[in-house]
Amino acid sequence: MLEIPILFEDDSIVVINKPDRVVVNRAETVRGETLQDWMESRPWYASWARGGVCKPEMTSELQELYTNRSGMVHRLDKDTSGVMVFAKDPLSLAELMRQFCERETEKTYLALAHGKFSTQSGIVRLPLGRSTGDRERFTVDPEGKMSETAYEVLEFFPHPPATVPQKKAKSYQGFTYLRLHPKTGRTHQIRVHMAHIKHPLVGDLKYVGRKRSRIDWEWCPRQFLHAERLVFMHPQTGKRMEYTAELAPDLKKVLIQLENT
Repeated sequence: MLEIPILFEDDSIVVINKPDRVVVNRAETVRGETLQDWMESRPWYASWARGGVCKPEMTSELQELYTNRSGMVHRLDKDTSGVMVFAKDPLSLAELMRQFCERETEKTYLALAHGKFSTQSGIVRLPLGRSTGDRERFTVDPEGKMSETAYEVLEFFPHPPATVPQKKAKSYQGFTYLRLHPKTGRTHQIRVHMAHIKHPLVGDLKYVGRKRSRIDWEWCPRQFLHAERLVFMHPQTGKRMEYTAELAPDLKKVLIQLENT
């Protein structure tokens, strides 16, 4: 069974620090355990599988939604680590999904991108849609859904780690450590936005290209993207909830390599 770090848990929600290489939701193409499986293994989940506690406002549609999603409010990509929230009952799930849909939550990510940014901060606002050539990729599409990501530069590293051979190192133009604030929550939003402005994330196979990503992987074990912070209102009490997860250890090592170059 998966070992998932829990940041907070009560009768309504469970907030976790998702490890990388863990898939959130089940699918035909997914092998191995997912976070949905992990949720269903929790001791309290069995009561919902047996019908749960009925309340007047808890419709059969809500119960079906909860069962289908196993309390999953939102998603993170397989290779993205960081803060996630799951609901422990149908009413909490519906309320949290509403907050995400109506953009009432606050999300902060940390990322390492290729190249040097011309400004210390900015906003990328572009419509995104699924690629017609590859259904697993997304792209800027005039007919797609509008998406918005704000960013701020934290640090610039002019050189790759010393372990990168000189011949390969010449292809790099430095790296920028960023904090990003996605206003919307489209699939692959940050990854597509950064790639579109010519600053793809380090290690991102889908959007940096196979050749470059293979070089990246020699010193960065995965795409450098971490969900650092999540703010939402508690679905039952209305209290403001804020949770953070430190940068994952494997990504910390990447920054240390760059700092020591």
